[in-house]
Amino acid sequence: MTLQDFYLTVGGNYTEVIDRLLDEQRVLKYLRRFKTTPDYDEMLQAIEAEDWETAFRSSHSIKGMALNLCLGNLAKSSSELCETMRHGAPTVDIAPLLDDMKEKYQEALDQIEKID
Repeated sequence: MTLQDFYLTVGGNYTEVIDRLLDEQRVLKYLRRFKTTPDYDEMLQAIEAEDWETAFRSSHSIKGMALNLCLGNLAKSSSELCETMRHGAPTVDIAPLLDDMKEKYQEALDQIEKID
């Protein structure tokens, strides 16, 4: 899969990420780093423990990485989840938002593996 195909698959913006990071090799470098960050696991553990400050911080990091790497689907879902925890314990049921984010996160990881 080409990098352009990857961005189509994950609802991202290839042109924007190239404008931001300047070349495909740099984009690939950061996509591979994205796969190794502990933020996702930390967020899940913090949500389970109802540690909303840590959950917010971790989800905010994921949102930032997704936005910087122009991972459209993940950026949208992580942003929605993140904002529910911005001021502490969510006042809405986050289960559907968390499920959507898990799906988009896994999709991004799976598709990163397919890039040539």
